[in-house]
Amino acid sequence: MLIRVIIFIALAALCISLYRKWQAANARKRADAQAAATMRKCAHCGIHLPEPDAVKSGEHYFCSDQHRIAYDEQHRND
Repeated sequence: MLIRVIIFIALAALCISLYRKWQAANARKRADAQAAATMRKCAHCGIHLPEPDAVKSGEHYFCSDQHRIAYDEQHRND
């Protein structure tokens, strides 16, 4: 009887350990997916860069302030 209890406890511990590893792997996958930033295209030169690194002006994104200024100067008469 005691051996059955020990085996049951060992199996339960194994199941809990496997479940925790599975949960950690899924959490890591979700974190990786969320970490992938949305890419934005510079309206002036066309380079793609992560949204947090982009300079936003109105509805346009730019890779630098210089390109934002150049774009504004180029499209001022539009």
